Amino acid sequence: MKNLLVLIIALFTFFGCGEDENSNANFKEFSPNEEVKLVDVSGKELTLVRKDHGFAIKNDENKVLMIDIFGTFCPPCQKEAAELTKYQLENKDKFTLIGLTHFENVTNEYVLHEFMQKFNAYYFITNDQKINDRLAEQIV
Repeated sequence: MKNLLVLIIALFTFFGCGEDENSNANFKEFSPNEEVKLVDVSGKELTLVRKDHGFAIKNDENKVLMIDIFGTFCPPCQKEAAELTKYQLENKDKFTLIGLTHFENVTNEYVLHEFMQKFNAYYFITNDQKINDRLAEQIV
């Protein structure tokens, strides 16, 4: 039930917080088994691996992976951040949450101070617009 709630919140956030002004019909899909190196706003690294039906965390493929595509300006995104953090902490052995900033171009410092600290969003958030846009295009 909690998984369903988290999924619904993530979908609501994605579809409720922005428009795709720069839809890129020429994006390059990730190939099967291609690795995607992510770096969060504090410098921590995480590698995803493209699988047949999505992505998995390299060397931790049994964990449920949730990718939250959000904007720091988005009120529903701000509201869900603390709940997502709580869920991540309660289920850290079997669940990983990755936040991808999207719909905006902001600095890591901005994300740290104006989103993570203000809204208790203490999970892996990456702010690499090029990789985030490519992941978002392939996920949705």
